[in-house]
Amino acid sequence: DGSLNVGIGNEDRMIERTGSIDVFPNPSRTALTVTYELTPGSSYGQFVLLDPQGRVVERSRIGSRAASFTVNTTHLAAGNYSSRIESDRGIISGPMVMVLH
Repeated sequence: DGSLNVGIGNEDRMIERTGSIDVFPNPSRTALTVTYELTPGSSYGQFVLLDPQGRVVERSRIGSRAASFTVNTTHLAAGNYSSRIESDRGIISGPMVMVLH
């Protein structure tokens, strides 16, 4: 059905193979533009950036349709960050993001 169940600790999450996320420019100096499309049937989501230790450093609520928005990166330390979309239908992994200052 295009999905994969993944157990994380005591929690099972459904990772959907549909939906999309892209970020640019990458590397970023001051801001990222995030474009996304949630998995069909999703009613909400959030964009998340994680530092190399897995800590959430940015979280932005997003709508249920395809769209784009800007994330300020000036408060982030230079380095690499993981990006993803979390929704009520699962997680969409995004590209590694490099922040330069």
